[in-house]
Amino acid sequence: FKVKIGGRGTNSPLLQDHKALLFSKEKNILAFPVEVYENKSQDYISNWGDFVFQGAYIYQLNLQQGFTLKNKITHMEKEDFHKSGSYWYNADTNIDRIVYIKNHLFTLSNNKVKVYDANTHEFINELALEW
Repeated sequence: FKVKIGGRGTNSPLLQDHKALLFSKEKNILAFPVEVYENKSQDYISNWGDFVFQGAYIYQLNLQQGFTLKNKITHMEKEDFHKSGSYWYNADTNIDRIVYIKNHLFTLSNNKVKVYDANTHEFINELALEW
């Protein structure tokens, strides 16, 4: 199975650091941080795409159906998306790691930690980090 994510310019820390991958055979999940760009033009030579998302993609794994995107989690606020334009600029809200402890899924960035239910992916709480 394979899944295409975004267009030209899409990137993930996973491409340089295998520790950015969360894989759980027990929970049948695969998660990683990603910065997504989508090409709005058919001019692929000069168009690197427009910024549309930064956060974590959470996939459910199934041997018959492959990868199913279950959730997209971001630490960006609506104002951040409005300010971003074609390119994202504030690395402090970039999700760098996804981990789980028992039935909780944690997303970590430089400025906060968010907690979700590991099964339903419902938001539970967040902790702002002050530097």
